Order: sequence, then structure tokens, then C-alpha cells
Amino acid sequence: MNPASAKSCGPGRPKDLEKRAAILQAAKQLFPEHGFDGTSMDTIAALAGVSKLTVYSHFVDKERLFIEAVREKCAEQMPFELFDVDVSGPIREQLMAIARAFFALVTSEESISLH
Repeated sequence: MNPASAKSCGPGRPKDLEKRAAILQAAKQLFPEHGFDGTSMDTIAALAGVSKLTVYSHFVDKERLFIEAVREKCAEQMPFELFDVDVSGPIREQLMAIARAFFALVTSEESISLH
């Protein structure tokens, strides 16, 4: 295992970042589809191609995995337009551009299913 694919988290073996990414990807897919209660750690592990022990090794419990999955999903969905505003133009146009981007974010199918 090379240093770029491992993360030291205290005592024990380093964590495999590719496995962590696979777990998060599975969680980001399953939680919006089935909800928190309808998604099991077994199902996440199976979709990620890892053992349930590996899931718990990276994320202490389901709540922490859920929080991290939501955090990553929100970061992925953040529209670039929120940060690409022409600040030299009229303030009304700047605010309208931000409002349009935010509205598109919160009304997207992904955002609604995640909520």
C-alpha cells in the first residue's frame, strides 16, 4: 500500500482511502434511495465491495457515515454559479445570479431526495 492511498488514524493499520471512497459512494447512493432507516451497513458494505467490519473501521457508526455522506453530497452539488458572480456588475444582478443558482440547487431532484 503506498502512502497516497493510506491514511493513518492512530494505532493499527493505515486506512485504505480507496475503500473509504467506495463506502462513501455506496452511502451517497443508498441513503437518498432508501432513507436512513432503510439503509443498512450490510447493504452499504456489499455495494462498496468491502466487509461490514471495514465500514465500521472507517466510520464508527451509521450516523457518522450518514453525516459524511451528506457532507460530500452537498459539496458535489454546490453549483459553480454560486461562486462565479460578476462582482463588477450591479448588485441586483449579482444577487439574482446567486439566487438562481441556489434555487436550482435546492429544487434539484438529488437535493429533494437527499432531504
